[in-house]
Amino acid sequence: MNETVLDGTEEVPQEESGGRKTYNKSYYDEHADEIAERRKRKYEEDPEYRKERLEAARKYREKKQREREKKATRRGKEYVRRRGGPRKPVEVEVNGEMELAYTISTLAKKSKRSLATIRSWRAKGIFPVTPFQTARGDTLYTMPMIKTLCSVLRQYARMASDSAFRSTVEPKWEDMGIPVGETVVVSR
Repeated sequence: MNETVLDGTEEVPQEESGGRKTYNKSYYDEHADEIAERRKRKYEEDPEYRKERLEAARKYREKKQREREKKATRRGKEYVRRRGGPRKPVEVEVNGEMELAYTISTLAKKSKRSLATIRSWRAKGIFPVTPFQTARGDTLYTMPMIKTLCSVLRQYARMASDSAFRSTVEPKWEDMGIPVGETVVVSR
């Protein structure tokens, strides 16, 4: 059964499918920008509509949270929600002394590069592998390691190859007593 429904200013073709109304996809593909603008205007101007949309978004987030928890339970694991932002520094031992080690997000901020760029360089082997990591796999860098990486990054544009970056940083880390080539698992 076909019927039409008013959508703001014009009629939108609508079909009934299995007890549920479905909208004409070709119409929406053709008028997507106009419809989005009308919805934005309505959101800004109509407090009731805005309240409905915010409530729908809250319910959606809660539903997704329950799904993540169920998925973790099926796998026999406890769901742990990861929150964004830098983690607290962790103490690591370097040359018999305890130093604070920071996550890759701190390295990204200090180096003024994006987190995605740092991870990409690390995956490509441009960045040397840090020996410090947590039991869950977070990589850790001490502040002297970060300063060394940042100082070499300033010269990086003038280097001949990607391997030159790594071969410049690793000896400096070794001079600081960093166990390059080893893996040191640190507990939080």
